[in-house]
Amino acid sequence: MNTSNAPTNGTIDAPDNTVDTAATPAIDTPVDPIAGETTNTLSTQAPEDVQDIPVHGPTADALAALAQHANPERAIQMAKYHKQKRTVLGVSNEILNTLCKPWRLELDLSDRIALAQGLWQSDVFEAQILAAKLLTQARIKDDGPVWDLMSGWVAEIDSWAIAEHACSAISKRLIANPDRLEQVQDWTTSDHMWTRLTALMATLPWAKLPNPKPHELEARDRILGWAAGYVTDKNLFMQKAIATWVRDLSKHDTERATAFMIEHGATLKPVARKEALRHLPHVHITVPTPPLAPTQETEADMDSTPETDAQSNPETE
Repeated sequence: MNTSNAPTNGTIDAPDNTVDTAATPAIDTPVDPIAGETTNTLSTQAPEDVQDIPVHGPTADALAALAQHANPERAIQMAKYHKQKRTVLGVSNEILNTLCKPWRLELDLSDRIALAQGLWQSDVFEAQILAAKLLTQARIKDDGPVWDLMSGWVAEIDSWAIAEHACSAISKRLIANPDRLEQVQDWTTSDHMWTRLTALMATLPWAKLPNPKPHELEARDRILGWAAGYVTDKNLFMQKAIATWVRDLSKHDTERATAFMIEHGATLKPVARKEALRHLPHVHITVPTPPLAPTQETEADMDSTPETDAQSNPETE
């Protein structure tokens, strides 16, 4: 594949204008407190090393195009920030959009699916984001293969940036066929935190509907039920996902957002609660004060008679 102009095989479906909807996370994206520091030398590669990744054809060409824009210093920072163990090249989101645009325009759907699959399987951070961008499109005729591919990615997501881009693409397929919410329901009980998070972030369109129809309100209530089941999960990324959903909902459905926060707001972490309430200034959440843990001295007082200085100082014995 030409790195600047992909081969023209005819266009089955015209891309919409939503390719850039999922941007690289802002600096306030929370860092998972459970994940340890990654070793940067394991997650960054020099551009020439990318050629050693076992891929061929268009995928190899696409990775070569990525490598041309590699920034080793930025890669180290990104690997640390995104907690990555996979290869990180340090390519900016703006460059990813520039690379993706001609491929989306000039590759037919089957070739885009094949390229997206190859990019995802390369296990390169930026390549996985590119894979999602290639398939972020509202209208795709016969989109079953696209859905099958992307739903297979969910169990491999392990960072907010990749999740955000993948969820943007997945959400288009859910809107195109809401019956797929049945499959997403299964994600909500997964042992994999990012799978559960994807169920919420990929359904954000239902929070943003300005004039939902009855069946859309039913779906909205169903998803709010998923969010309610997540509130005790104190992982910061999960808390951010809940807060994002309720915040966006509050712009269009104040009643439901208010009811959710009154019932569950006290359970959220303070930073998530504040974000969820951004557009609900009238809602005041009372957070119960947890009982103070007894101090060591208090426990001793309860268990025995207080010692005198002589009793507690072995030098006086």
